[in-house]
Amino acid sequence: MEEQSKYARLFNEIDSQALITLGVVLVGTIVLIIVSQRGLNWLATRLHGQLRFRVFALVPLTRLLILITALAIIVPIIIEPSLSNMVTLLGRWA
Repeated sequence: MEEQSKYARLFNEIDSQALITLGVVLVGTIVLIIVSQRGLNWLATRLHGQLRFRVFALVPLTRLLILITALAIIVPIIIEPSLSNMVTLLGRWA
């Protein structure tokens, strides 16, 4: 029973404001990924030589950075960001 109450305090209450914020972040992430992929591909097709390949290599890196940023915004909304909660959560996955 004590373990259930510990996990109950791990997560924040999800209200309508949190759901709206999560939705905006998710939609914004999807839009940013699509725009960056199309924009970098468009730019790379107009370049020549080594620079073209470097711009093509930026596509997955940009997508990864966008996803990490979105995750960094979403996690504090869902989980109460204290040191003990983060250790508990990450310790369960290790």
